[in-house]
Amino acid sequence: GKNAFKNRLSRKISARFGFFAGEKFFNKRHFLSLIAGDPCRTFVPSSNRYVKLSPMNELKVIAAPRQKSLPKALLLAVGFLISTIQVFGQGWEKYYGTGADDYFQAVIQTRDHGFVAAGYSQGGVPGTNSQMFAIRTDVDGSRIWEGYYGQGWSQQANSIIETADKGFLLLGTMRNTQPSKSDVFLVKIDKKGKFQWSKQYGGINGHDGGHRIIRTENAGGYLLVGFTESFGNGGNDIFLVKIDEQGNQQWSKTFGGAGDDAGKAALEISDGYLVTGSVENPATASSDIYLLKVDFDGNEQWHKFFGFDGLDEGNDLELLNDGNVALAGILEFDAFLLKATLAGDTIWTKTLGNSLEDKGYDLLEKNNGDLVLTGSTDVNGSANVLLASTDANGNLLWLTNHGRELFIDEGHVTTPTIDGGFITAGYTSNLLSGVGNDAVLTKTGAQGSIYSNHLQGKVIIDNDDQCDLDPGEPGLNDWIVKATSPNDTFFGTTDTNGFFDITLDSGTYNVTLLVKNEYWESCVAGWNITFTHAYDTITRNFPVNALVDCSLLDV
Repeated sequence: GKNAFKNRLSRKISARFGFFAGEKFFNKRHFLSLIAGDPCRTFVPSSNRYVKLSPMNELKVIAAPRQKSLPKALLLAVGFLISTIQVFGQGWEKYYGTGADDYFQAVIQTRDHGFVAAGYSQGGVPGTNSQMFAIRTDVDGSRIWEGYYGQGWSQQANSIIETADKGFLLLGTMRNTQPSKSDVFLVKIDKKGKFQWSKQYGGINGHDGGHRIIRTENAGGYLLVGFTESFGNGGNDIFLVKIDEQGNQQWSKTFGGAGDDAGKAALEISDGYLVTGSVENPATASSDIYLLKVDFDGNEQWHKFFGFDGLDEGNDLELLNDGNVALAGILEFDAFLLKATLAGDTIWTKTLGNSLEDKGYDLLEKNNGDLVLTGSTDVNGSANVLLASTDANGNLLWLTNHGRELFIDEGHVTTPTIDGGFITAGYTSNLLSGVGNDAVLTKTGAQGSIYSNHLQGKVIIDNDDQCDLDPGEPGLNDWIVKATSPNDTFFGTTDTNGFFDITLDSGTYNVTLLVKNEYWESCVAGWNITFTHAYDTITRNFPVNALVDCSLLDV
């Protein structure tokens, strides 16, 4: 039957290409990447850029029509791709929303090359202020599942990590009731997004919250980084909580002064942990970037301040291949990079962005030692997502910003992807409507660029032979549309309704339909289209005629 055929195919792919045999879903772009030996730039599934959130459901495997013909068609397309084009990583931008306020605060790439993003939503569960939520997508950002978590009035996720059982831990903040104080909140879900357990940490005398979770190799378990008002020296203090694999607290520590302090990120080194955040500096009476060293039991060994008289924040840390550490944050109104030794001694500093307001939230190191910073930058009075890269010495290599006019766009975290590019999670907000924010995933190439133009349309059976799209004419599933420019070639596939959506760079393209076999004929030989600027959409349809009389249209 179909299931037996699918299982045999999966085993063959696993044996030949090292595919993860335990995975339950089949992504055509991933399949082509495995065949070609490189991630595909040009083969993207049809999808809408805006994804409406709905109640969580389980991952389901749905057998496509004409199951046995699908692998053959894919193999033919693969042969065509390998023989005619070079394949690379492609960018895209997708919005996920409920109509209320939705935010992404964290994202990771999963074993199947897809993504899991986490944040919070105010539209997922009626009767609550906000719910912690997570979304799993395939490699092209198409939703596989989503889940809302939390039993209280308000919850949000700020960090996510994959666990050994292929599940995930979400760390953030929870308030049980509107008047109650918040706690550090940890949720464990399985690989399909099903809730397994949750834990709360903190006291009853103040607000507490979690910003980052890291795995600890030295002692097993995890380290939680956040803030506490319940314990410490007054105001908010940096809050470290060490837990085991089941979320049981092993120890907790606080650091800071009488002002409002917070821990944002941590990393493990050979003899303890480095922590960054913001702490009120007694010497300047202002909030400064804070770098803290503790041993494996959480005992302080040293701390250092970086900053000026304004409000400064340390938001992320990265352990570098050369044995040093890099820190990303905000220095007054600039995105800030710092490279230091493991003893906290400054090697160099760098500010990035324009002359207005810029923020640095997240940092990663590429295999070649280059650094990539994520944040926001002010462009014509509204925030855009900022991506910038420097070499190991702090010299700027490239800087890009992504966003729409009259929108606020921020990137909170970026993760490297298997194709050499990046995935950024954040949010977007319309300045004119003022109603609802959407969570955003932005997939970029190796230089931080995305393709924001959309070629959309349908492949349909032209029942009246008029070579146009009429109401009621059925769409054709799994057909391939090709868009060719002088420099690049892109492909897209149709969904069950015959709809396709291909993200493209600006430029001129010849768009054609790859007819499946000799039993079909496209009414349109092709379209010539031109995108002159970003964030544009062009619609072109492909009416198709059947050349044989087949009652099931299974040709």
